[in-house]
Amino acid sequence: MAAMAAQAGFKKAVAGGSQFFLLLQEDGVVLAFGESEQGNVGYVERGMLRRPKPIALPGAAVDIAAGGCSSYAVLADGSVYSWGCNGDGMLGRGLPKGVNSTHVPGPVAGLAKVQSIQATNDTVGVVTAAGELWMWGVLYNDRMGPTVRTAAPQRVEGLPPVASFSVNNRDYPGVNHMFAVGRDGSLWAWGYGEHGRLGLGNTESTAAPKRVNLPPVVSAAVGGNNGVAVLADGTVRVWGNNDSSTMGNGRNEQGAVNPNPVPVAGMAGAASVTAGYGHIIVLMKNGTMRTWGHDGWGQAGVGTSGGYQDRPAAPKLTGVTAAFATRNRCFAITTGGRLWFWGPGHYKLPGVMGADRHVPVEITALW
Repeated sequence: MAAMAAQAGFKKAVAGGSQFFLLLQEDGVVLAFGESEQGNVGYVERGMLRRPKPIALPGAAVDIAAGGCSSYAVLADGSVYSWGCNGDGMLGRGLPKGVNSTHVPGPVAGLAKVQSIQATNDTVGVVTAAGELWMWGVLYNDRMGPTVRTAAPQRVEGLPPVASFSVNNRDYPGVNHMFAVGRDGSLWAWGYGEHGRLGLGNTESTAAPKRVNLPPVVSAAVGGNNGVAVLADGTVRVWGNNDSSTMGNGRNEQGAVNPNPVPVAGMAGAASVTAGYGHIIVLMKNGTMRTWGHDGWGQAGVGTSGGYQDRPAAPKLTGVTAAFATRNRCFAITTGGRLWFWGPGHYKLPGVMGADRHVPVEITALW
């Protein structure tokens, strides 16, 4: 395969599973590489794909997502394709639990004019052009009652037209919680409520979306045990557990419960947010980033590692157009489609991603 040299408009999006990665190019080609479990990289059922290969899709992609061992692409015609494992019906093809995991991409039926997709280990959600949110896999699990799941897309009721969706249930089965940002700026939360992670002022779980008491929101992200939102005025609010310094308040509080959204001091001019399992990346309107939270492998991107970044820090990277927190790893795309990586490396991968990186390092080739 030809060297993937950085060039204008080359990279558009990054998605990461437990140990594999998807890249979306500006031309709509989806590339996959990393550990394969039941076909999530689109070539082999199990093994290691060290060099990126294009996924055989019937059209150009506009968005991508990755679960623990499943992969997804939204095509320009609004259709959705899935491949990989199907333990909880995550492929969305109406297949029973655990049946027919596959490395061959196939269409998810019952969807039309999809614009974006988000996924985690066993939960998938898509937003349509009409602002509808459709989900499949595990729809609800709070550890206290029966798990609700479906192997085919199901529309989420009780929401206004949706602009974006975020979900995270970490790398272990069990709990999940979700956020939806309405086109009217409202924020809605549901799922597992321990640690106040829903931002509803309590620690209760809810299967139905409930509105979070916040001024207009433009972006929100689900962390491991917390939530974070960027408001229309460019400020940032956080809530949930602070055991990874995700509150950004200069403290690390084991077992602390923060069920109400509170401001992050010194944050102004924020544009959007993404969150990993214990770290937060905020993209600023001026093309820089602010990071805080878990820094065990350098996720803060400021040259440190082995602890926590307890207040917002500024990695030395400018011209950032998109940032991605894929579990414990971090990526950014800068002007011209240049791709950058930092955080824990994967020892089986060549080049930049083969070792831990404590500051953003440009990926100029992946072969």
